[in-house]
Amino acid sequence: MATTYNNNIVECFEARLKTYILYSITKTFEKSDSAILGKIVHEYCYQRICGGSPAWPEDVPEIYNEKKQEIDEIC
Repeated sequence: MATTYNNNIVECFEARLKTYILYSITKTFEKSDSAILGKIVHEYCYQRICGGSPAWPEDVPEIYNEKKQEIDEIC
């Protein structure tokens, strides 16, 4: 039973963390595109938190680039 519990925590960690980051970032925008924010969370924030190689997506609208500093603070 303990092994099953531990596996559930480990396997779901990435999805839960990304959902939390997405929720936190969504609050900084009045109107936002969830697909674009999901891309930012996956390619930039999650990689930054987990020590990967974060890369800011090139094809995001200017409004997201202007809020990059606020997103950095959340990540």
